[in-house]
Amino acid sequence: MKNPYINLRKWQSEHGDKAMDHFGSGGRVFLSQVVTGGGKTTFGVAIAFAMLNKGLIKRIVVLCPSVEISKGWQSKFEQVGIVSSTENIKASDVVAVVFTYQGGASAIGNKDTLLILDEIHHAEREAAWGLLADNVAHDSKFVLALTGTPWMTRGRIAILDAYNFYKDGVIDVENRPDGALYSYSMDLANDNENRSTVPLECVFFKSIATEIVNDDDNEKTKIPMRLELKSVNKDNQNEIIADGPHHKTPLGPHVCIDDNMLSTNIMAQDLINAAMNKRYFLEESEPFISKRKKPLGLVTCRTIKEAKFVREYILSKGETCEVIASDDENSAQRLREISKGKRQPNWIVSVGMVSEGVDIKEIKVIAFLNAITTILFLIQLIGRALRRMTYDVNGVSTYLDEGLTNTKAFLFAPAHPAIVKVGLELESIGNQAIKDKNLSLDESGKSEEKSNFKKYDVVGGEATTFYRGVEMNIATAKILEAIVSHQKTMDELGPIWVDMIHQWIETGKESQAVTEIEKRISEAGIVPNPEKNFNSALDYDTETKLLRQQANNLVQQIRFSVPRFKSMADSDAYKEIRVYLCCKTFGENKFKPIDKMSLDQKRRFVNTAKQVYRQEA
Repeated sequence: MKNPYINLRKWQSEHGDKAMDHFGSGGRVFLSQVVTGGGKTTFGVAIAFAMLNKGLIKRIVVLCPSVEISKGWQSKFEQVGIVSSTENIKASDVVAVVFTYQGGASAIGNKDTLLILDEIHHAEREAAWGLLADNVAHDSKFVLALTGTPWMTRGRIAILDAYNFYKDGVIDVENRPDGALYSYSMDLANDNENRSTVPLECVFFKSIATEIVNDDDNEKTKIPMRLELKSVNKDNQNEIIADGPHHKTPLGPHVCIDDNMLSTNIMAQDLINAAMNKRYFLEESEPFISKRKKPLGLVTCRTIKEAKFVREYILSKGETCEVIASDDENSAQRLREISKGKRQPNWIVSVGMVSEGVDIKEIKVIAFLNAITTILFLIQLIGRALRRMTYDVNGVSTYLDEGLTNTKAFLFAPAHPAIVKVGLELESIGNQAIKDKNLSLDESGKSEEKSNFKKYDVVGGEATTFYRGVEMNIATAKILEAIVSHQKTMDELGPIWVDMIHQWIETGKESQAVTEIEKRISEAGIVPNPEKNFNSALDYDTETKLLRQQANNLVQQIRFSVPRFKSMADSDAYKEIRVYLCCKTFGENKFKPIDKMSLDQKRRFVNTAKQVYRQEA
């Protein structure tokens, strides 16, 4: 058998040593709390392997929440030569038996058994599952409990309660001799070799919906329902005041979808469009484009009917998309093919099937149109995007990115109090990790201070600046910066307004953007700071990065705005656009990758793209 214990990551080795010491000295129950995507299955198999080799056990029983997760356990056991089964549990060569909590009635422990309780919080939430876990644990010699989201919901798990794992109503493992913690913040603080997750960035959307209720005269009446961020402290994003009672605001009316153009839900349209733009931008950015990897988007919906509407909307925008839902018996198989790279849609639209246990590292953008707002569901769903992507180099799996900001995960969601709370808590963890990493680099002299403003003198024109990645006139930038810095005004306008201004400027509609900006600053009575200074030069790396961003954004705008490309399939359209732009720019009827262009060629390519958009859109 292959010894998996010699190839563990740092946290796995540390937890493993602690668990083996605990079991070897007579301890019976060990709880490991690990961030989603951290590698709990690999860790559990390594512990089981080590205990078999030491003669501490002869048999392994695994209880887990779903069939898909059980297949993951079987695959890991197979890799190290441990014979496992979910059916032939009495066969003489079967060492490990894997059950779901729901189907584990025949799971039996004994004095030679190691029981592994995977995602044990499910046993806490479901009474029948908890009873099964307790019964098998009672008869087993050792119990290894694994979880990534140990929140108290309905009751306590007797086997953990008996060993005092609960503190103030929730599971507590930190600083316990019979437990170990590896959190999201701990993972992000790790070096690149040992890190398995990425930071999160959230975008929240305002919404106004109506609810029909009976008035005092028992007549039907409509009442408005609002979701909006009233105040966000940018220095501490956890200090947030959201509309509605804490975590009790109904979400269903805000995510309701009635047709395949989302015509009755403008918030859903904006949310999906913004998410699609982000996914495409990622695909066309470093390091995705150089490693030929494609980020995947995930939409979670309330119902199968609404999921199919969303699918049709995404397809109408030229993106490829698949619905993964329970009404299709082939959904599970298609999901496995997507996870293995055999199918490569741009988007998955799911109703509850792409959550816990689904390991598709390519998922980097999540669009939330579901109505479930429990902490457990939100953590598990967002966790699908937090896994760090890899690519193969001569058969060896290598991480795609080298820094915390290169392949972030993105959440696009309604501004519901529960979602905002969970999202901003996770985002703040990532922001702190990035800040700590930058401080560490600053101390070693390896990093440079970067400004939001970079001056660039256009030949034959006015001095401009790159403000938040978009090139614009300095005077315009000063006014826009004054608006963006005015909290009350931005609470009313929202981040989508800024995106709209950027889009107008990038596509040659400067006068329209200036008119809108001047209107808003006049309405709010904001006075720009005339002394606002800009850096005197744009360094080569910054200009290269910004030109690449502009090129990618313009190609996308042309894709959906120029008639000759709108009817094309997604795979054909982008190729044709790039060839067309290169032909007009360089006179060659072939595509020259943006990263292989010189700086001057990038400038010419961007200028050509702007002209094409202005003349043909």
